[in-house]
Amino acid sequence: MSELHTHYNNLRVTRNAPPEVIRAAYKALVQKYHPDKHPGSDNATRILLLVNEAYAVLSDPKRKAEHDSWIDAQPAPGYPGSPTQLPPALPPARRGPKLAWVGVLVILAFGLGMALALKMPSVPLHLR
Repeated sequence: MSELHTHYNNLRVTRNAPPEVIRAAYKALVQKYHPDKHPGSDNATRILLLVNEAYAVLSDPKRKAEHDSWIDAQPAPGYPGSPTQLPPALPPARRGPKLAWVGVLVILAFGLGMALALKMPSVPLHLR
């Protein structure tokens, strides 16, 4: 059985994160999954709803305390009495493709440099 998903998971912050970190995580996820950036995407809309609800709970001290006590009351996952239906979680963050583009640009720059070097005469024109 998988772990319990909470509002902390939805905002990708730790349980002891200060309000500034929670707000920054919220703003970053709202920018990333905003419907204007993903027109017609039901998944982005669903994720934005989860993020908005998580921030509404975690930004209010009273609701955050209630949520923390609810988490403490949950049995450990994998043991009898543990929840079988978990709320949907956010997809994992993707970080790989940005680094791949750097490699592609380096290869293209090297190839362009080699092509220009091969087309240039080996003896400068003023010495011919």
